[in-house]
Amino acid sequence: MVAELVKFKINLFDCEGCGACSLVCPQNAIKLTSEKTADTFITKLDKGIISRAEMEIGSDGSGKLVMQLRKNSEKFNDNDKLTIIDGSPGIGCSVIASITGSDAVLVVTEPTKSGLGDLIRVVTLCEHFGVFTMVCINKYDINEEVAREIENFINGKGLKLVGKIPYDDIVMKSINELKPITCYKESIAEKAIEDMWSNIKKICKIDKII
Repeated sequence: MVAELVKFKINLFDCEGCGACSLVCPQNAIKLTSEKTADTFITKLDKGIISRAEMEIGSDGSGKLVMQLRKNSEKFNDNDKLTIIDGSPGIGCSVIASITGSDAVLVVTEPTKSGLGDLIRVVTLCEHFGVFTMVCINKYDINEEVAREIENFINGKGLKLVGKIPYDDIVMKSINELKPITCYKESIAEKAIEDMWSNIKKICKIDKII
C-alpha cells in the first residue's frame, strides 16, 4: 500500500499570524517567522498621548500589532489615566486583542441588516470575554425600522444603549476639512456624541480618571 502524498499550501492573504496551525500540526512542519508590518510611534498631546502605527503598503492589521501598541501606551501613560482603544470592525484577532483586558467596550453599529448581524457577532465575543458592553447606533434615522430591531436586541441582552447619532451632512464636512466633529457646535451629530460621552462617563464612573 502506497501512502498518498498530500500537498498543503498556506494562503498568505487569509493568515492572521495567530499561530494555531503551528500548534496543531502533528509533524511540526509549520514555523512562524517574524515579518515587519509597521513602525510604531508615540505622539504627545496636551491631554495625553497617542500610541499609533504607520503600516507597510499592503500590510494587514494583526492582534500582535494591537498588543504592541497597548504595551507602548503603558510605558508612557500613567496607570490612573483612561486608555481608549480604537478597535477595528469584525471579530478577528485584532478585535480580540483590543477587547482582552479592557474594562468596557463601546460597539458602534448602523441600522442595516448587516450592521445588526455584525453587532450580534461582536456582542457574542464580548460575552465570551465577560466584558461590560455598551452600544451606539450611528445614523439611526436612515432606517428607523432596523434601528428598532437593534434596540430590541440590546434590551433583550440587557446591554446599555448609550447613544443614537443622527445622520448629519456636517460630518462629511468635518472629514473634508480634517477637523474633529467637536469643532462644529451647530452639528446635530456633535451634540449626540457629546451626550453619549456624558452617558458613558456616568455609567462607567470615569470622571476622576480623565
